[in-house]
Amino acid sequence: MNTYVSQREQRNGDTPRLSGGDSCMSDGVDFDEETVAEMERMYQTASMRERRQRIRDALALESGEQVLSVGTGPGFESQGLAEEVGERGRVLGIDTATPMLAVARERCADQPQATFEQGDAAALPVTDNALDAAVAVQVYEYVPDLAAAFGELYRVLRPGGRAVVFDSDWSTLAYHAADDTRSERIIEAFNTKSLHPRLARTLKPRLERAHFDVTDQDVHVHFETELTDDAFGGVLMSAMKGVAIEQGGIDEAVADAWIDDLHDRAEAGEYFFNLNQYLFTVEKPAAET
Repeated sequence: MNTYVSQREQRNGDTPRLSGGDSCMSDGVDFDEETVAEMERMYQTASMRERRQRIRDALALESGEQVLSVGTGPGFESQGLAEEVGERGRVLGIDTATPMLAVARERCADQPQATFEQGDAAALPVTDNALDAAVAVQVYEYVPDLAAAFGELYRVLRPGGRAVVFDSDWSTLAYHAADDTRSERIIEAFNTKSLHPRLARTLKPRLERAHFDVTDQDVHVHFETELTDDAFGGVLMSAMKGVAIEQGGIDEAVADAWIDDLHDRAEAGEYFFNLNQYLFTVEKPAAET
C-alpha cells in the first residue's frame, strides 16, 4: 500500500496539479521544445546511460519504495527508478518545465507507478517524512536558495531515508581546441547558465549543515577521445553553442568556428573532452536530533 501522498493530494483528495510559474530549477535554462529534444539526445549517449546506472546502484532501491525525482527532466531517471520499485512502489517526478514534464509522462506512460507534476526544489509538494528515497541530478547548481532546498529534501525523507545528490564542477569542462582562447571564451559563456558552477566542491559540507549524514561519495567522469554519434561531448557542444550565444554574448560566427575547430581536431585524431560530476549519497538520521 502506498503511504506517500503529495500535499495537494492530502488536501483535495485528487491527483496533484501545481500551477505554473517560474521556478528555481529552470533558472538560467529556457526549456523550449528544441532544448528538450536536445536534452533527450544527450541523455541517450553512452556516458549518460552509465551515469544513470551508477546513480541507481548508489540509491539501491527496493520493491515497493516511495521515491522522489527532483528535476526529473525528460524522464529517463524516473523511468529507471520506476523499474526498480515496481508496481507496489511509487515514483514522483517534479520539474519546473512544462515541456519536460510532457516528455517524461510520455516516456513513462506504461508505468502507472510513475507520476509527474510541476514543482520547485525549494518547496517540494510532498508531506513530511513521506519518502524512502530521493534523487536530484544536476538540480541544485541552478537553485538560488540552497539551504532552503536541502532543508526541503531533509523534510520529505523519512528518518533513515536516503538520497543521491549529484552535481557538477563546471571548471573541469575541457575540450582540446586549436584556438584555446576562443574555446575558453565559449566555456566561460556557457557556464553563465549555472548559479553555482562549482557547487560540487561544497556539496558535502552543505549537506552536513542540513543535518544529513554523507554515507558515500564518488566521481563520474565524462571522458572521450573520439567524436562519435554516441559522444556526450558532441551533443553538449551544440547545447553550449546555444547558451553561449543567447546568454553569454558570443557571436554566432565565433561559436560556429569553435565547433568547426573541435570537429577538425576529431578528424585529425586529436579529439579530447572531459567533465567531472560528483555523487553524494546521504541519509537522514534514523533518530532525529
